[in-house]
Amino acid sequence: PPRSTLFPYTTLFRSLTKSAIRAALSGARADVLACYEASIARTPDLAGTLTVRVVIEGEPDLGGVVSDASITDASTITDAALSTCVLDAIVSIELPAPDEGTLVTVHYPFTLSPL
Repeated sequence: PPRSTLFPYTTLFRSLTKSAIRAALSGARADVLACYEASIARTPDLAGTLTVRVVIEGEPDLGGVVSDASITDASTITDAALSTCVLDAIVSIELPAPDEGTLVTVHYPFTLSPL
C-alpha cells in the first residue's frame, strides 16, 4: 500500500515541497474567493474558516494530482454550496508529483470574511 504523509509534519520530497504545496493552494485563492463572493450574495454574514483536506498523489504523465479533497470538521463555515465550489477549485490545482508510491495529505485553512 502507498505510504501516507500528513503535511506539515513531512520532510521535503524530491519534487513536492511544502512551499510548492502552499503556492498551489494559495494559487487557488482567487477561485476560492469567487466561490465565497457568490455565497455571501446569498448569506451576507457568512464568515469563518473553511479547512480543506487534500490528498496528493503522483500520476504518470500528469505530475501531482489531487486524488481526494474534503472539508474538515475544523471548519467553522458549513455552507454546502460554498464547500462544493471550493472543492471543485481545489481538485484542479497543479502540483509537482510526490515521490512514487507516496500520498501526501494536507489540511489547509481558508479564512473568509466580507470586506
